[in-house]
Amino acid sequence: MKEQMLINHSNTSAFDPSAREDGNDVILTLSRDLSVDLTRAQAEHLHSILGELLNG
Repeated sequence: MKEQMLINHSNTSAFDPSAREDGNDVILTLSRDLSVDLTRAQAEHLHSILGELLNG
């Protein structure tokens, strides 16, 4: 079964990223109106992709 990632979005305002743990999930907030609920595995995969991109 494919993992599901939920993205809540309404009118995006300013980019102001932050992250916090919520049980086994990581809540990635990109702006006041955009947050992503990731499993730990998804967050680690995103970390790996961004690391390769920025350090590449």
